[in-house]
Amino acid sequence: GDVPEAERLFAAGLGVLEAQLPPTHPDRLKGEAWWAEHLHRTDRLREAEAVYRSLVERWTESSGAESLDTAWARAMLGSNLNRQRRWDEGEHELFFALGIYRRDVGDAHERTRLIAAKIAQLFRESGQNDRLRELPSTLR
Repeated sequence: GDVPEAERLFAAGLGVLEAQLPPTHPDRLKGEAWWAEHLHRTDRLREAEAVYRSLVERWTESSGAESLDTAWARAMLGSNLNRQRRWDEGEHELFFALGIYRRDVGDAHERTRLIAAKIAQLFRESGQNDRLRELPSTLR
């Protein structure tokens, strides 16, 4: 497909959401999260990071610092920081998100397991394989 055209169309749709919905409306935040994921997948990591940080702030404002939505935004930010080789920052975000997901939905939840996998990936990519044991045994 034509990526620039798809991006233009999505940006136009996001513009409609921005014009019609307040900054903390869940539909607007979900649209912006999709955009951040696209930026991340297309290696525009700093741009994606800025959107993820904004999402963390606004999810915190709308649903609380320890909500699942905020935790997921922090997990995505952590994954982004991992791709930038900013291991310590990424680890902080990912472990925070993991704690919220374990507390609220348990170890069997798909996103809990995905966050744990992102932490394992961070440990492997940063040469800290010995730290894999820090993950709960139910998530290794």
